[in-house]
Amino acid sequence: MFWVATLGLAALCFAPTQAHAGAWTLDKGHGLTIITADLQSANTFYDPAGDTLSGLSSSKSELRAYGEYGVANGTTVIFNSGYQATSLSGLGGVDFEYTGYSNIDLGVRQRLYKTDRFVVSAQGLLSQRSKGYSLPGAPINLANSGLDAELRLMGGHSWELRSAKGFSDVQLGVRAYAGGSTSTHLDITAGIEPYPDWLLMAQGFAVSSKITDPKPTYDNFENIRLQPSLVYSLSPTRRIQIGAYRSVYGRASVQEGGAFAALWYKY
Repeated sequence: MFWVATLGLAALCFAPTQAHAGAWTLDKGHGLTIITADLQSANTFYDPAGDTLSGLSSSKSELRAYGEYGVANGTTVIFNSGYQATSLSGLGGVDFEYTGYSNIDLGVRQRLYKTDRFVVSAQGLLSQRSKGYSLPGAPINLANSGLDAELRLMGGHSWELRSAKGFSDVQLGVRAYAGGSTSTHLDITAGIEPYPDWLLMAQGFAVSSKITDPKPTYDNFENIRLQPSLVYSLSPTRRIQIGAYRSVYGRASVQEGGAFAALWYKY
């Protein structure tokens, strides 16, 4: 039952959209919508010492909708939700399946500082998780459905390399769960446009948990995931994105891998 709980936590903490939002805010009256289809699977996991073990069969397919809208110059509201089909077996003889919505997120990003090249923003988010994250054996304080709160400090930098335009983005966030447990997130993104209409992105997502349940059924966990992707501009308002991801380090977490495709629409 230990690993069943751990899987629920790992799935929870990597629920946010694959697409890059970044520290930048949208101008008033402008919006962005991203529709993402994601396929994920795993057959190995990290034990508490960080060693990779087999004996797991996990899969998830998900369709997500992400939106941003500029309500004022420097202030952007955020919406994120998804519909998923998840299955898990091979851990302690437990079989788990769930089909339904995964989460509903509402948030606000506020720009704090801006120059021609740099931007700093703060973001607050409320997230309502579904029972799809309530895996057997997982304590109620973190893995069950419930309302979470997250705060992020975000910094972005735009730059040029010869004739190619690029950007980098760093986000540090803390998420609090019902019951008092927390997780700390560090997301790093770099992107470059080597040719007109083409954008190459490399992203890294790191998470570390702090469990405060007095009788935890799982360990604190850590996970680092790398994600390259390619974005192509179909028009000034439409882009398509394809990418893949893989966990490269972890403790008491899943070594997940998957691929995704997304459609971006700006208005």
